[in-house]
Formats: sequence, structure tokens, C-alpha cells
Amino acid sequence: MALIHDFRIAARMLLKNPTGTLIALLALALGLGANVAIFSVVGLMIRVPLPYPDSAQLIYIPQTNARSGFNQAAASLQDVRDWQSAQGIESIGAYQSRPMAISGEGEPQHLPAMQVTPEFFPILGIRPAVGRVFSPAEGPESESRVAVLSYAFWQGTYRGEESVLGQTVRLNSRNYTIIGVMPEHFHFLYRKSDVWVPLALSPAQRVRSWRGLNTVARLRPGVSIDQAAAQVRSISARIAIEDPKSSADWSGQVRPLTDRAIPAPARASAAAMFGAVGFVLLIACANVASLQLARGMLRRREFALRASLGAGRASLIRLQAAESLLLSLAGGAVAVIASYWTVPLLKQIAPADMQIFEQARVDVSTLGFAFGLSILSGTLFGAVPAWLLTRGNLADGLRESSRGSTGGRHLLLKGLVVSEMTLALVLVAGATMMIRSLIRQQTGDPGFDKTNLTAATVLLPAVRYPEAAQSADFYSRALEHVLRDNSVESAAVVQTLPLAGDNSYIGVRVEGNSDPRLEAPTGNMIVSPGYFQTMRIPLTAGRDFTVQDRAESAPIAIVNETFAHRYWPSDSLPLGRRLRAGGDKSPWITVVGVARDVRHLGFSEPPRPEVYRPHSQAPERTMTLVARSRTPGQSSAAAIRSAIFQLDREQPLFRLQSVEAFLLARTPGARATTKVLGGLAAIALLLAAIGTYSVMAYTAAQRLREIGIRLALGATSQSVFAMVLKNGLTLAGIGLLIGLPAAYGVTPLLRMATDGLQPNEHLVYAGVALLLFLTVIVASAAPARIAMRVDPATILRSD
Repeated sequence: MALIHDFRIAARMLLKNPTGTLIALLALALGLGANVAIFSVVGLMIRVPLPYPDSAQLIYIPQTNARSGFNQAAASLQDVRDWQSAQGIESIGAYQSRPMAISGEGEPQHLPAMQVTPEFFPILGIRPAVGRVFSPAEGPESESRVAVLSYAFWQGTYRGEESVLGQTVRLNSRNYTIIGVMPEHFHFLYRKSDVWVPLALSPAQRVRSWRGLNTVARLRPGVSIDQAAAQVRSISARIAIEDPKSSADWSGQVRPLTDRAIPAPARASAAAMFGAVGFVLLIACANVASLQLARGMLRRREFALRASLGAGRASLIRLQAAESLLLSLAGGAVAVIASYWTVPLLKQIAPADMQIFEQARVDVSTLGFAFGLSILSGTLFGAVPAWLLTRGNLADGLRESSRGSTGGRHLLLKGLVVSEMTLALVLVAGATMMIRSLIRQQTGDPGFDKTNLTAATVLLPAVRYPEAAQSADFYSRALEHVLRDNSVESAAVVQTLPLAGDNSYIGVRVEGNSDPRLEAPTGNMIVSPGYFQTMRIPLTAGRDFTVQDRAESAPIAIVNETFAHRYWPSDSLPLGRRLRAGGDKSPWITVVGVARDVRHLGFSEPPRPEVYRPHSQAPERTMTLVARSRTPGQSSAAAIRSAIFQLDREQPLFRLQSVEAFLLARTPGARATTKVLGGLAAIALLLAAIGTYSVMAYTAAQRLREIGIRLALGATSQSVFAMVLKNGLTLAGIGLLIGLPAAYGVTPLLRMATDGLQPNEHLVYAGVALLLFLTVIVASAAPARIAMRVDPATILRSD
């Protein structure tokens, strides 16, 4: 009953001061609402709920090679089969994710697809909704032509008819028999796939040195990841001894499948957002704590009167705590209501390819989180003010002479404001650096001219183009067709577009080199004549490839500046030097040119050593065709589409778009993180301004008598204004001294989430410092204006 009575009194006191209550409620609603929304959406990247039975037992096994610099490499088929002998592994399978061309009626197009071993679906514990999945006989050596469809593709293309079983679908120029349909909500690691087919490997891809497979496995019941990891490392060590040529320095590492579902940069983004939203909550709590403390100090006489009438210290603390708890619960309720429109907004901001966010919603767990957070925040901002306001001799509050007793509480108030400013500065600085990083990625120099470029990837199927000469001939004729279009200035093909993320490596040995440390994998770039002209990558020495560099010609290569400086540091013109690419039995390749460095790994990463080889001498079936238009803003998409369609009507184009749009699409996670952090930084700055205004207004109210005396003794209104403003700027300066080093300290975490972020952003720090001071000036100006208009006679008469 006493608690209910305290809540009634607390409610009346909150209603008596509607302005202060609304300010506190706004601060809490913003702080709690941001946390509830982030928990609902971004929290999925931390919890990673995998929709498979006993998902905690699911793992994957990447390979590492410290000598070559790989820590997340794929595995070979032989490695997968050897790891199956680990006692802790119940079953292991392999897969590849790559689009497949579907043709038939209408224009051909690409489908997101996966090639999997028969163990794939049983490991996940998922049964088909219709039909069956792959049998053990439909393994990598069988070359079976069967397919399993996704539920959405089945509904959209075949209208959900069960008669689809036994029908054929033409994929990569081959007919596949449909044998099953997966359940409606099935996906693998929240990535879309419309069709699954058996993993088919050529004899050359079944050797141990060919590492191109991802793995998924299930642990036996009761086996820990550490136990399985020890067993896999032991098997890898044995393989390295038995087959040192292909397996020396390679080792399998067991990791939970959840690590595969969410990439490391996305986890770093989630950590950054959780840290930021935690800062916002702390700012909100500090804001409300300062309001409660300031209001409590104005009610000091009331507390003293209650004490003189017999109220004990415990009852006064309970009354103050009830008021704080009531505020926090009301703020939590507003936050939950606001989250019903905030969560859909965050889902729209989230990267489209991360389907895990489709599960984000305000549910029971979210409500429980909001309620728990409300209780926690109420405890945070209610306990200290309640203790401070009730300590000492409460009867002193009835005596006017006891003004000096509030010194400690004034110090705490200033400390709360400084903490708000410090946290706000860290958030604003971090968000600003991420924004500058994204701008740098879009406007920085990647080493080539990305304007007026259109690109499309072509995936030639092995069944139609089994020979290397056929691939070389196809792309040569495709470029001839494209260049006939008058709108095209130049065109070429390249294996991996710069900054695309699809990087290819090859082992390189330089003639005369005896240092094994220089034999690390090198960037492998297969290009056609005209590539450097099309991309506007300058050649600093030597010549470009020409049509006379045929398959039967002497092997040649162009290296980038980083490669030349690494292997021939004393040779300023390494033309005529020789190297081997791909093994000791490979022919010697003569260097005929040196190209300017181009960034492939990202803006924050230094250029890697790269070797360019002509496509005629190292043909690949999967290439990207890139064309530069003559007119700025004009697309070459029509010319590329027409060229490919004339050569092969079953061959669709993959990612046909401008290079600028393509590169922009490579940073969805960083852009989403930046938007969220920017919003949180704005909230933090607003809360800091509210907190500064509230404390400055309270401080000015407490010093009205002093101000009146100053004015009566001849002080000017301007000096009073400057005095109040100086107090706020002093607090801002202290917050700046603490916040700038803190902002610098969190930069490494942000760099994991955003490519190209620099810690030495002096302009950012200077700009954020100026913004903080402007915020404090604006927040302190209103209390200062009130103070300078005080009537000394009225103040002294009332005193």
C-alpha cells in the first residue's frame, strides 16, 4: 500500500511540473526508443537465429594459410572427405553459390542458385515440401541433372502445381529434371536461392590443390567446437605430411555456422550501432538524472518539511525512486509505441541482400527488453539523486542560511552535463567520419576513371564452351560487336572488376628470386587488349596488349607498380623480366609493361601486387565486359546486350549496370550503418542540448539572489549574460578534452565496419568541437537572457 501511495504522490508531482516532465519523457522516449528499435532489428546480427533444428551443432570449416595470408579460404573436395573422419563430426557437406542461366520461353535470365552435395539438406535437418532432395548417388562424380526449386520460384513460375515433379528446366544450357520443392520459408544463411542442383566437379577440380568449396557440417551430440577443431587440425597436419606439395601450411578451422551467416564487417557494424545506442541511453539517463536532481534541489524545503513531520530517509528515497520509475515506465511505453514505425523504417534502410532482417518485429522479447531497460534506466537515473537529496541533516533545508550545503550536488550536475557532451561528441565524430569515408569511396581516386562505364558479367556454361579457345573466341567476337556501336568509345573484358570484391589470386615465382617470402599469392588479372585504355589506367612503362598477342605467341604479362617495386626494387624499368604464374611447370612469362596501381581490395587497403595476362593466353569462361560511352551520362547497356544476344541467345547478362552504380551497391552495409549512426548522433546532440539547457536554467535560478546583488552593485546585463554563458562553455570545454581522445579510441571499431575510415580526421574533430560549442551556446543562451533581465529590486525585496 505504501508503494502505491508513493506512486500516487509521484504522479501528482510530475503533473505539477508538466514542462520538466515532458522534457524528461522526451529524453527517455528517445533513448529507450532507439534501444528498442536497434534491439529489434540490429540485434538479429548478434543473436543470429538460424531456422534449423539444433542449429547450435552446425559449423563450417574454412582453411587458413598464414604463410600465404589466408584466414578464410575455401576447401577442396578431398579435404572435405578427409575431415569426415573426425570423430566429432556427424556429417559434412560442400556447396558453391553462383547464379545459373535459365532459358526457354522469353529472354534468358540469371537465377540465384547453389550447387550442393547430397549431405547438404540432411545436415540442415530440412525436408522438402514436395518431392525429394538429392540421393547419395547424385554426388560430385555423378554429373546428375536433377534440380530442387525454392517455394517462391515454384509458386511464381509453376503456379504451385505438384505436377512440376518430373518436368525439365533448362539451366546453363542443360536440361535438369525437377525432383523437389523446398518449404516456403527455407533459405540458407538468409541468402536467396531459387534453385539447388548437385555439385558437379570436373576431374581437374577434384584434386586437393583446387580449393573452391564452402563447407557446412553438423557436430555429434555432446561434442564442442573446440574438440572438433582439435580433431580437424590433427587431420590437416596429417594431410600436410602426406601431401606437402598441395597442403603444406594449410589447416582447417572449425567455426559456428552463425559466423558464416553474418560477415565480419556486418558484425562490426552491429557492435558499433549497439555501442552508439548505449551511449544514447546513457545520455538520456544522465539528462533525466540531472533534471531529477535539479528539481529535487528546488524541492529541498519540501523534503525538509516532510522529514520534520516524521518522514524517514527510506520513505523519501522511496518517493524519489517511485517518481523516477514512473517516468522510466512511461518513457518505455512511448518508446514501444514509437518502435512500431521505427522498426519498419530500419528494415528499409538495411541491406536488401541480408534477408535476416525480414524477421525483425516488435514481439514479446522486444516488449520484455523494453520493460527491463525501463527498470534499469529508472534505477540509473533515480538512485543517485535520491541518495544525494536525502543525505545529511534534512532540517537544514528549512533554514535559508544553508545554501552552501549544495556544493556536492552542483558538482554532480556539472558532471552529468559533461558526460552527456562527451558521449555526444564521440557519437557525432564517429558518424561524421563514416560519412566522410563513404564520400571518399564515391569521390576518391580508385586508380581508374569510373565515369561513363557500363559493365556486365557473362558466365559461359562449360557444356557449350568446354574448350579454352571457344571462350577466347566468344569474347573476341563480343568485343567486335560492341565496338561497332557508334556510341561506344572503347571496350574490353576483365576477369574481376576493380573494387568488385571478386578477387582472384595466383601463385607467382620470379626468375632469379631466392626469397620464399616474396612468393605470396598475387592478384590475377585476365584482360583483353584495350582494357587499360577503356579503364583509363596509365601504363608507366612498356606497351599494352594487342590482337597480335595470340595463344600461340610467346607468353607475356603486364605488372602493376606495386609488383614491380616488390620484386625488382632496384630496377626502374623491369621490361623483359620473367616470371611463372601457376606452378613450376608453367611457362616463363615475359613482362612487357608496367601499369599504374589500381585498388581492388578497398579504399582503406593498399594496392596489392598484380599480374595482368591477355585473355587469349589465359582464357576464362566467366568475364566482365566493360564499355566506355562517348557521351557523358550515356549507357552502353544496349550495345552490350545486343552483342551477347547475337552470339548466344541462351546467355543472359549478370549485373548489367553502370560501374558507378555497381560500386555504390558494394557498400550497402556501410551506408546503412552510417544512416543509423547519423540518426543516433543527432539524437545524442539534441539530448545534450536539452540537458545543458535544463542545468543552465536551474543554475541560473539558484543564483538569482547573487545575480540580483551583482546588478544592484553596478554589474551590467551583458556581464551577467556572459557569466551564465561562460559556465556552459566551461562544461563544453571539459567535455571536449575528454571526448576527443575517446572519439579517437573508438575509430578502430568503426574501421572494421567501414572501408576507408581514417583515424586522423583533424577537420572532423575540429568541426565536431565547433558544433559542440555552438550547441552549448544555443542551449545556454535562453537561461542567460532570463538571468540578464532580472530585476534587482524584486529579488532583494523577496529575499
